[in-house]
Amino acid sequence: MSRKKTDRIYEWVFFAHSFLDIAKLGLNKLNKSKNSQKDLFAPELNNILIAVLWNFKHSMEIAVKSLTALSDEYYIHSHDQVDLLTDLANTLEKRKIPQPKNIAQFFPLFIKYYRLNIWNKKIIKNAVLSDTNNDLLRFPHNSARFELDIKEFKKINKSDLKDLAKDIDLFEDFLEYFSEKIEETKK
Repeated sequence: MSRKKTDRIYEWVFFAHSFLDIAKLGLNKLNKSKNSQKDLFAPELNNILIAVLWNFKHSMEIAVKSLTALSDEYYIHSHDQVDLLTDLANTLEKRKIPQPKNIAQFFPLFIKYYRLNIWNKKIIKNAVLSDTNNDLLRFPHNSARFELDIKEFKKINKSDLKDLAKDIDLFEDFLEYFSEKIEETKK
């Protein structure tokens, strides 16, 4: 796992927040849809959920990289969840950053979306994914060599979107908390 130096630390945090904000905007549009649960993916909305999920996943990746970069001006040059979470854990330990009470939820949340193990396996049924390049939702054909059946997204309902909203809120709390703590330790 290689690490690269950056002198644009605050831009990393800005990007993490930007991708998260796009995910939230898309989710709000889906939630405000007047379509019934059955018709959640009407033609005008059927592309949004993929973008919401990808932007949320990407935000988490960029956030982990930005949190380590805020700490020591280096970020990990990898998309792999194990590398990213190991680097974050090492950074938190090295900087002696106080961890929130619900830290135990952060790592599983990251892994849950990295593997798309969401919504009681409505999208991915019998596979364990390793999206080591974070491109599963970015391209129809991807390095994970997994072809996502878009028809499976039609099984997602408003209740599933509420679960996604809770996860996004939880992640946003972590991002804010860690950004503040890392800044405090640098003073």
